Amino acid sequence: MTDKQTPPEWAFARAQELRNKRGFTHLDAFAAYIAEHEQPPVDRKLLCAREAMGQWGALLASGDEDWEWVAIRAIELWEQGFGRD
Repeated sequence: MTDKQTPPEWAFARAQELRNKRGFTHLDAFAAYIAEHEQPPVDRKLLCAREAMGQWGALLASGDEDWEWVAIRAIELWEQGFGRD
């Protein structure tokens, strides 16, 4: 990341979160540091879909091969708050 690039929003959010916990002051510089050294958070929707696919894999052993179940389960996981901090 060069000095002329603006850090992404997720980096600013993370910097703000840490600033509130630890009292950091230079938010822009800290956000740039975070963007350079951390990975962006994984989308919670993707986490729910991956978890549903993993659970569906266990059902395959029992002979249930309903793809619709995966979509419904992913939505249920989302509504239950799966993947929230």
